[in-house]
Amino acid sequence: EETTLANALSTIAGAVPKQPTHPILGSILLETTENKLKLTAFDLNLGITTIIDANIETQGKIAVSANLLINLINSLPNEELSLNQEETEDDKQILRINQTARQYQLLSLNADEFPQLPTLETDTIQQTFPVLSLLEGLQLALSCTSTDETKQVLCGVNLHKKDSTLEIAGVDGHKLGFY
Repeated sequence: EETTLANALSTIAGAVPKQPTHPILGSILLETTENKLKLTAFDLNLGITTIIDANIETQGKIAVSANLLINLINSLPNEELSLNQEETEDDKQILRINQTARQYQLLSLNADEFPQLPTLETDTIQQTFPVLSLLEGLQLALSCTSTDETKQVLCGVNLHKKDSTLEIAGVDGHKLGFY
């Protein structure tokens, strides 16, 4: 259904860069498995994947422009739709979107070029922390981070687990926040 897909797209839209350094980073990877549609966006810093239920006839994957797909799906009425991956006469992949009396085609990028999201190590140690302490530490560190996108290393927060504590730090080149 269109609203389910629209909700999934809005969930992962935050990981699509506004000005991608590579065209494939401005796309969304759609992968089908048994009765599931997996949508992934990744800007090499942040990756988001969501999975929705779907009636799948054949398995495959395709990467299409995030902006085009999101705008198109959001403009459609709330009716059932179908997504089909097809090959053109000149060996290009397209995503065909069908809905009652409407039909759209989006040209695909090579899905194999879509970067894989990093995987967590299986021996990762989990630790619980009080939510209020975590929020307080993040607020302090975030108030000291840079908003200048050209200095990306200064735009984030460093989390470091030390014994049973979590150290949180943020810096913008002039001030340091440490919790």
